[in-house]
Amino acid sequence: MKTADSELMRVINRFYVLDTIRRHGAIARVEIGARTDLSATMVSVITVTLLNDGLISVRHEGDIHSQKLRGRLSVMLVLNSAVAWVVGAKIASNCIVFVATNFQSDVLANLTLPVRVDHLLTEVIADLVEDGVPMRP
Repeated sequence: MKTADSELMRVINRFYVLDTIRRHGAIARVEIGARTDLSATMVSVITVTLLNDGLISVRHEGDIHSQKLRGRLSVMLVLNSAVAWVVGAKIASNCIVFVATNFQSDVLANLTLPVRVDHLLTEVIADLVEDGVPMRP
């Protein structure tokens, strides 16, 4: 029986942690471990690399002046929504629809071009897609 490739497992575990943060918003490391079944050490190693890569950031929750809260502030991890854009294009027979989102999947811009693409050359459609994708926010 062949064991899993360790590099592949690192990539998969990194994806699980990043996806867990994306799906659940601000989340503590211990909660990430519970949701992914990864050890506390593995979650810590992965989140340090994600922090160093700028994909996530730390948010402290709690008020040190509150009488109700004792102990440390909660350290929550959140996606750095400004780190990247994601652009999607849907090509239908009667229009091309573009949507641009940030890394957190918040829609930043959208554009619908009402055009009959079923009669256009592939090169013309490619030019329309290129023109429809925003270069910056």
